[in-house]
Amino acid sequence: QPGDIALCVIGGKIDNSPFQSREFPAAGKLYTVEYVGPEKFSTGIHQALWFKDAPKNGNGQKVWAAIRFVKVTPPEADEFDKEVIELYNKKEKPADAEPQRIAAPV
Repeated sequence: QPGDIALCVIGGKIDNSPFQSREFPAAGKLYTVEYVGPEKFSTGIHQALWFKDAPKNGNGQKVWAAIRFVKVTPPEADEFDKEVIELYNKKEKPADAEPQRIAAPV
């Protein structure tokens, strides 16, 4: 469903696919789902995932066969997590504030 995180488990070009694309999802990468539904691929109609942040396919869309991915389910938030989230959401942020980096770039 929209907002879910999907882990790519089958990256790159699939051997039997005649479809040409410059980029493909990468195995081990995480992508954010925007929409789930059927889509026509070169091999027929299959369940598909549209992504916010995946590479574009040969048609210029960020849609890929769902079989390439597994859903990532984060652990349930404990009381400390809930308290931190609540405090963070209450914190007022100036409209012109610069984004802050939480961690160093990898």
